Amino acid sequence: MTGATGNIYAGLHEFVDMAFCLHLLRAGDLFVDVGANIGSYTVLASKVVGAHSLSLEPIPITFERLRRNININDIHSLVDARCCAVGRESGFLRFSSDCDTTNQVVNEQYIGTSIEVPVKSLDQILEALKPTLIKIDVEGYEPEVIQGAINTLMCGSLLAILLETVNTEIEETLQKAGFRAAGYDPFKKALLMPSSSLLSNNYLWIKNCNQVLERCQSAPKYKALGIYF
Repeated sequence: MTGATGNIYAGLHEFVDMAFCLHLLRAGDLFVDVGANIGSYTVLASKVVGAHSLSLEPIPITFERLRRNININDIHSLVDARCCAVGRESGFLRFSSDCDTTNQVVNEQYIGTSIEVPVKSLDQILEALKPTLIKIDVEGYEPEVIQGAINTLMCGSLLAILLETVNTEIEETLQKAGFRAAGYDPFKKALLMPSSSLLSNNYLWIKNCNQVLERCQSAPKYKALGIYF
């Protein structure tokens, strides 16, 4: 549970990305947490901001920790948590189950402990829902998730996507849907274009830049470990 323990020591273990989430989201928005793990981002979105969260975690033991975290923070009324994987299409995927926070899709040659998990595409899961922000952290399976989200990417409410990894295929798909790569300065509440990581752990893609900037700049200040941002 490196993400959870990281928050204890660092306040926000992915500071730039988490600050962006806090600044962008508003109460009533929908945040989609793909690869939610124990729910660090979900808690920020729903407990701190008051946004609705759809939290997707494929590993049953991790999902139970996610559910406990939701209950501890008393946000069950705002969070729809589902134990499922996300990919290009419906079916089943085999996941490692002995790698803690880095469990991932594996093949038949994997020699460790693994489990079979149901998978759906984001287009199937979201259907008529209107997300504002999607975070995708699936240990290298991001290309499959994006290819199953073509309709979702065109949703008018969707302002930003955070991805752990990108490749040329993902970049081309996002650009066709109107997204641009960006960085974020949480202290100035400023978008950085061309993108600059500022020690970001993820890749940020946004559309409707003016709306994103207006939201971020009008967001309240937050504090973590005595630091305001």
